[in-house]
Amino acid sequence: VIVFQILISASLTDKKEVNLVLKKIQQKGISSVQENRIEKYKNRMVSLFESKNLKDIYKKFCDIVGKEDEPWKRNRQVFLQGSPTSAGIICEQLKRAKNYSLKEVFQRDLVLALNCVRGFDFSEGVKTLLVEKSGVPQWEPDSIEKLKESQIQKYFDSPSGWINPLQDL
Repeated sequence: VIVFQILISASLTDKKEVNLVLKKIQQKGISSVQENRIEKYKNRMVSLFESKNLKDIYKKFCDIVGKEDEPWKRNRQVFLQGSPTSAGIICEQLKRAKNYSLKEVFQRDLVLALNCVRGFDFSEGVKTLLVEKSGVPQWEPDSIEKLKESQIQKYFDSPSGWINPLQDL
């Protein structure tokens, strides 16, 4: 919460301001409560996400039913009710970005963001969760088992004829 407050209050208009904010955040560190929570869940998180395969992660989430406490149940529920396409995109993005430079991350994330906004699940999520507030989006595909690799890959392709405005970073 403190780190979030520092970021909100910062103007971040120049390099000097960014460095000051980063220094403040570093000085604040994380609280012992946060450290204890991280330590408590560390092994569980590591084992859950050690596989980079989305279907393996999904199966592990399903297998922990009844074995978790309240915060973990909420995380599990959010993951299982979320867009399978978004989960697939995140897994693929983490695999790809591991060896990217910061410049490449910005350039490729812009392509990804544009393609996500153009995709069905983004508008479905906004309509269902934010506008209608019915809370039950109809994702396409509607399950991780039905998600195909080709559906994920298209989110990483630049639109035809498009010139990335971040190419000269």
